Amino acid sequence: MKRSRIYLGGIALLSVAGGAIQQALHARADAVGVSFAVTILPTAIFLYLWVSADATERGIRMPSGAALLVPLIAIVGVPYYLIRTRPHRVALWQVPLAVAFAVSLSLLSWGGELLVYAGQRR
Repeated sequence: MKRSRIYLGGIALLSVAGGAIQQALHARADAVGVSFAVTILPTAIFLYLWVSADATERGIRMPSGAALLVPLIAIVGVPYYLIRTRPHRVALWQVPLAVAFAVSLSLLSWGGELLVYAGQRR
């Protein structure tokens, strides 16, 4: 498996963990804040590793600013990176695919919440 895809899997696992943490701490007023704080830095690290691995795998030079823009402002950085590094026809379907991946992270987080909730109900 390509290293870049392993990093995307790591982001997905972090999303599940974030949801699980949020549910485990549901009685605390700052549960969302704690979950966010625990997952945001590792997610940014995984995004940086992903963009670096993807550029290496494709044998391309990373666009200027992408190393900072992708992990810090992913909603803008990922489409920027995809548009700058792919042929336009490929970028036209990969940008919506990246948006779908981001939406799926919300669903994975919800799944993590449900797993912990099921354990709490016992």
